[in-house]
Amino acid sequence: MALLWGDPSGREVALLRRRVELLEEQVAMLAEFAGMDPNHLPQARPVLDAQAQQLALRGKRIEAIKVHRETRHLDLVTAKDDVEAFLAEHSQPSTS
Repeated sequence: MALLWGDPSGREVALLRRRVELLEEQVAMLAEFAGMDPNHLPQARPVLDAQAQQLALRGKRIEAIKVHRETRHLDLVTAKDDVEAFLAEHSQPSTS
């Protein structure tokens, strides 16, 4: 699979997104079958550890990426994507 070893094509990304959607639907159905509210399932551990989160929130993006890479043994692109995703989720809406 090229996604694991090289640049993903748009088609591969689309297929993987669809697979994730299907898996999410299956998890929701299983949760309902088990009598659980699918909207209140336990969440996975945070992607960034506390130190990387604090650095990112203080605007020290590069330091956060470096700490995240070292902590999780990631490549630069993955660590950067994780930090940017965290910041996107935790950004304050502008009041202009």
